[in-house]
Amino acid sequence: RIAFAPLHGDHGDILRANFRAQVTDRLAARLTGPDAGLRAELAVAALIGVGVMYGIARGPHLRESGPDEVADRYGPLVQAQLTP
Repeated sequence: RIAFAPLHGDHGDILRANFRAQVTDRLAARLTGPDAGLRAELAVAALIGVGVMYGIARGPHLRESGPDEVADRYGPLVQAQLTP
């Protein structure tokens, strides 16, 4: 839903606030090291991006790849934000 928040007018503000409170702020609270808020937002952005490519844009190469291959290629990108 958060990807479509701009389409929901004033309700989009509520969606964004809830998303930050329930997802990025909670993740940031669990991270150690500097810039936890930024790193949480970047990690979540990476995951949302792959979700958009898979589910909305229906990227054929991504959809043809197995979960292990995607995790092997994409996991380090996300992990780099989670580990200080």
